[in-house]
Amino acid sequence: MFATLVIQLPSNYTGGQLVVHHDGAKVTNDFSGQENQFTYFYSAFYCDCDHEILPLITGVRACLIYNLCLTGKSKIPNAPKLSAHRAEFEALLDNWKTAVVHEDADDKAPAKIIYVLAHQYSNDSLDWENLKGSDKALTLFLRAFPEQVKLFLGILDIKVVTPTDCGSDIDSSDDEYVDRDIHLQSLLPLPGILEEPTRGKPEKIGMLSCYKPEVVPYRRWRNLKPFSKKTNHTGNEGTTVTKQFRHSGLAILLK
Repeated sequence: MFATLVIQLPSNYTGGQLVVHHDGAKVTNDFSGQENQFTYFYSAFYCDCDHEILPLITGVRACLIYNLCLTGKSKIPNAPKLSAHRAEFEALLDNWKTAVVHEDADDKAPAKIIYVLAHQYSNDSLDWENLKGSDKALTLFLRAFPEQVKLFLGILDIKVVTPTDCGSDIDSSDDEYVDRDIHLQSLLPLPGILEEPTRGKPEKIGMLSCYKPEVVPYRRWRNLKPFSKKTNHTGNEGTTVTKQFRHSGLAILLK
């Protein structure tokens, strides 16, 4: 067993909130009230999270409780404890800001990082609430530093044009002969960062121009597969190959 799943059946009651504590944070799940009596809800939490059910005030609360288990020799997942890394990350941010401001112009640290997400999302499904697994954990951690960084989700669009005789890999080291165009487009800011439309969801805005050293982690972006490949015959200039890559990304910008 690694987690608990609570399925709240349609019930009419007040009180009885499910409160989950972990790593200094608290989440209260309140499924009570007449407006919810004909709807079901669910909530899940890891075993290393503390939880409590507040006293029932009126009515009857009916729910199903399941123990979530893994079979075989799979590693047992647990809730991440991110607070232990907070001081370390704050020091990293300070060093990054110092490097951006004081380094020589020819060796200046980038003022932004484009992080290639672990999962792929379509333009329609890309949303802060739809992130999965390690993508979700990373953004939740970074959102704890609103005074130091700005965050944007987006679609990472990469076009690489190379002569056929020097290869056409996305990370080709022959930069002298490579025309590489990188953008993070359809940018989605954090809710509340910009004025939001009436539906309460931030609008997608513009795009960011990016450079190869800004895109991390290297092992992930170099393994991207092209969705388009085209051979260009340009006469005296020789033959070139154009490959286009697309993946979901997270922009981290210093404030």
